[in-house]
Amino acid sequence: MKRWMAGAVAGLMLFVPAGVMADPAVDSLREQGILQGDEQGALKLSEPVTRAEFAKMLLGSLKLPEAKEAEFSDVRPADWYYGVMGAAAQNGILNGFEDGTVRPEAFVTYEQAVTMTAMASGAANPGTGYPDGYIRAALERGYLDRMDALMDEAVTREDAVQLIYRAQQE
Repeated sequence: MKRWMAGAVAGLMLFVPAGVMADPAVDSLREQGILQGDEQGALKLSEPVTRAEFAKMLLGSLKLPEAKEAEFSDVRPADWYYGVMGAAAQNGILNGFEDGTVRPEAFVTYEQAVTMTAMASGAANPGTGYPDGYIRAALERGYLDRMDALMDEAVTREDAVQLIYRAQQE
């Protein structure tokens, strides 16, 4: 009887509609149009996120429009992220690097994502020091709760979702 019951429960779990047992952060960002799947609808939450993708998610969470210009040497008007990177820079969410690039196709690191989120939410002052001041502000506000972040490691889509969702809850 126990085996049959376990099998029945496992079988039912295969047919539970998407979103029923999902994470509230994932559901919320999907409903807002911030998180979208690929052509098959797969979210690929364990995959890393690029700087451009993360900036787009942040802009979406703030309902900010894309910019008409971007002043980085590695961003061209034909790039899908041209307006995204321009808007993120114009709104103080990100800065480029000393060489004039913004490296939109590089994976965003945890400290970069935390800094961008803290700047987007107004949680940190730019004078607090990178990345320590931004990380401290994010920790104080609970943005990093239950996240196993490693410095210089790429942020997963799951952690990007959690970070943005927690910032929205303030």
